[in-house]
Amino acid sequence: RADKEVVMEAVCSDGSALKHASRDLRADRAIVIEASRTFSGALKLAAPALKADRTVALEAVRLNGLALSSASDAFRADRGVVLEAVTSNGQAITWASPVPRGDRAVVLA
Repeated sequence: RADKEVVMEAVCSDGSALKHASRDLRADRAIVIEASRTFSGALKLAAPALKADRTVALEAVRLNGLALSSASDAFRADRGVVLEAVTSNGQAITWASPVPRGDRAVVLA
């Protein structure tokens, strides 16, 4: 739970292993981003500071567009974050707020 190397190895295999990580490791940017690769719910489990970090949200949705499903409402309304998510996985538009969902560039991505 608290060993960074063990947790990183676990989330590389299965991002949902983040559920078992210590609070400190849920605040580790690299671990949360890696978990997002295979687990769309990783952002929900991240420490509050990372949940609010646009750079983390962008990287998570770039790796796994469905990570938008666990992003904050602010990021679901953020055109840039939504565009990255939809470019990664078109189904991510399902979790976008109405404004970016109506944006032509987002719809065509």
